[in-house]
Amino acid sequence: PGMLQIKCIAKPLLRPGLGACPLLKQLNYWKNNYETKTNINMFLTTKGRYAIMAMLDMYESCIDGKVVSIKSMAERQNLSVYYLEQLFCLLKKHSIVNSIKGPGGGYVFAKLPNEIRLYDVLKAVGEKTKTTKCGEKKDDLCQGAGSVKCNSHLLWIDFSRYIDEYFLSTTLEDVKEGNFFKQKNFKNNL
Repeated sequence: PGMLQIKCIAKPLLRPGLGACPLLKQLNYWKNNYETKTNINMFLTTKGRYAIMAMLDMYESCIDGKVVSIKSMAERQNLSVYYLEQLFCLLKKHSIVNSIKGPGGGYVFAKLPNEIRLYDVLKAVGEKTKTTKCGEKKDDLCQGAGSVKCNSHLLWIDFSRYIDEYFLSTTLEDVKEGNFFKQKNFKNNL
């Protein structure tokens, strides 16, 4: 049997002095501990990965409502200031963060970290968790299959929903505290 493959289209999530991002550790745990009958690819772009990294950085730095600047996050995470500015405009538009203007300005959370789901962060920046080239709905057709659905179409739709449920039920606080399996029983379900 193959292993679950998590393909991320970005550079590694190593944080200077801190090691790998907790979410990447979780994805690697998932990848290394659950064998499947086929290789499955999940694609996350830099938008989703960097947005989650920045939100976790903000959580670590945003003590007692302290304003966190894009520049300081970019330096700590070794990310582009310009790219983070674009992501934070989207996060603000979706009421995940609020901006503080002026000298000493930056961003603060619009909600408590235990109310910010990873799914909401990914959705805010336009990220989709995609496990296949099949269409996303039950009646969609599959790429490369002409005018028909592939024989495993419903399987991939269900698997994508499973991943979405994981991100829906995991908050920033869960990631920070390492509570990835809170109310999740993956081992028995896989």
